[in-house]
Amino acid sequence: MCYAELKLIVEKTLAEICINEFCKTRDVYAAFKKLQTMFLGPGFSQRCTGQLEEDFHNLKYKGKYKQSNFQSYVACHEKIYQQMQNLKNDGYAGINPGTCEHYFLEGIDEPSLKTAVQMCESQDLYSTDIQACASYLAAMVQQTPAAK
Repeated sequence: MCYAELKLIVEKTLAEICINEFCKTRDVYAAFKKLQTMFLGPGFSQRCTGQLEEDFHNLKYKGKYKQSNFQSYVACHEKIYQQMQNLKNDGYAGINPGTCEHYFLEGIDEPSLKTAVQMCESQDLYSTDIQACASYLAAMVQQTPAAK
């Protein structure tokens, strides 16, 4: 009974894959210990930060495509940055806002926005404030039909 409840709690998450090996034995203690080691162990924050940094590198904006647009690109960056900041409680030093902005600008692959990206990189106002940079680029996306 306890194993079934644990299975319901972790359903449709990465943790479900972790405890599937205990399905036959239904050993709730062993399943819980494995979850604790995988998700709360000493290497947890390193694994999470590695995955989040990889997500930063893989996130690209190439113009509007299906349900992906510039606002969703900005929202994804904010979400990843916030998740990295939340890992500070687990011993992670955090990410430098300048590095976050570098990843943000590096991910914009839309050719019609290259001039705007270069302008953001060169001006002090935009290089220190990611919100101002995102607002400026959002305005440029609205003005440039090819960037939409």
